[in-house]
Amino acid sequence: MGLIQNLLNVFSFLLILTLSFASSRATQIEILNNCTYTVWAAANPGGGKQLKQGETYTLSNITSSGRIWGRTKCAFDREGHGKCESGDCEGRLHCQANGRAPNTLAQYSLNQRNNDVFYISVVEGFNIPMEFSVSPSSPPSSSSNCSNAISECTADVNGACPMELRDPAGCNNPCTVFRNNQFCCNSGMSICKPTSYSEFFKDLCQDAFTFPYDFDQRNTCPTGTNYNVVFCPSQSTKTGMIIVYWGQSGNEGSLADTCATGNYGVVNIAFLNTFGSGQTPSLNLAGHCDPTTNGCTRLSNDVKACQSKGIKVMLSIGGGVGSYNLSSAEDARVIADYLWNNFLGGQSDSRPLGDAVLDGIDFDIVGGTTRYWDELAKALIAYSQQMNKVYLCASPQCPFPDAWLGSALNTGLFDFLSVQFYNNPPCEYSGNAQDLKSYWSKWMSIPAGQIFLGLPASPEASGSGYIPPDVLSSKVLPSIKRSPKYGGVTLWSKQYDNGYSSAIKPNV
Repeated sequence: MGLIQNLLNVFSFLLILTLSFASSRATQIEILNNCTYTVWAAANPGGGKQLKQGETYTLSNITSSGRIWGRTKCAFDREGHGKCESGDCEGRLHCQANGRAPNTLAQYSLNQRNNDVFYISVVEGFNIPMEFSVSPSSPPSSSSNCSNAISECTADVNGACPMELRDPAGCNNPCTVFRNNQFCCNSGMSICKPTSYSEFFKDLCQDAFTFPYDFDQRNTCPTGTNYNVVFCPSQSTKTGMIIVYWGQSGNEGSLADTCATGNYGVVNIAFLNTFGSGQTPSLNLAGHCDPTTNGCTRLSNDVKACQSKGIKVMLSIGGGVGSYNLSSAEDARVIADYLWNNFLGGQSDSRPLGDAVLDGIDFDIVGGTTRYWDELAKALIAYSQQMNKVYLCASPQCPFPDAWLGSALNTGLFDFLSVQFYNNPPCEYSGNAQDLKSYWSKWMSIPAGQIFLGLPASPEASGSGYIPPDVLSSKVLPSIKRSPKYGGVTLWSKQYDNGYSSAIKPNV
């Protein structure tokens, strides 16, 4: 009684808003069973239906609030009467009441001031993995701001469930088991706090509601958006790659040795950190070599060795220390000409890295000017049409939109974006991944080929934002790998990568 009453109280203000601002724009929710076993879909309001693997059930013309869940091990007669081991709704096939705990829930409240709210909840426990996301069938005008919004709980919660919460039907919630105010939150929001049990669920399902007032886990989309609910969503089989920065420490090993590890798909040589506004371009490779005495031309063989292994080698321009600026569109074209002739497919008598032809240019711009980077990108791509493709990469900061490269990124010319999710408290990992995932979704709107999660390779590599390999693999990558533009992980830098890339590579 305590938990159900409390959940009704929590949901009541959403329902009031729903009734107050309801419109004629109806929503459709498609439910897919991807489990290897039969699941009986349930919805209140909505009813229910038996779903074998691969079958769907569509709820149409929804304009209010409700919940969806899956039932297992059910048996019903021809009149639709029977029972289920998990999620049973008073013995009916077509539910007219909520299900019996434990059950994973997809909850929604529509038409709230022209917005919808949706999320996965394990407040009543967990029985099967579920995912709640925006449907590709949504009208473009409705879903443009939230097309990648997703809430999910896909971990093996039942297998990890504490003994005291275990139930034949799944992993129960502490209110149902212990029936006290600490877990049921009968006295309202002011004293309802996370508990050790809600933290257990949160560790496994960071996107989900884990206690009654866990409001930060809601997704919001414009009214009129359509949604998908999936039982047992497939774990992503998308394989990404690792990009690494090399060149800022003489102790990080040679370029050839870096590529020989087999861990990287792209190596960014860092940095060309002086250029533009009439300055003589200057390459800074720290303790590796001195370009002023042609000492870096020996790297030509290393570049070729990397490329022979299928690894792209890019030149990174900019960086945190240096003097670079573009004074005009013409200045941008002058720098593009310099890059083409000295590092790419052109010709020059003074190529700093010898005769090796790099694969492209990485824009690591954190100073100088916010203008004309789009002109530089366009000029480089124009060269790409003459001979081999020139790959373009950019490394913006994760606050969205990027303060320096905004106009350039909107050109749609970049093949890779390595978004820096560190040294940026608003959007980096800080004990949980909620902010990171939220900003990651925003970056999916940029017209780029692939987007990479930029991270420090050790705690010493940055002031903040480090994610331990096991946390990255279990709590971050499973979610972001579902993004259509996911490309992999970018690491700063080879100097600090003492086993990190090896640890994460199987899951990237």
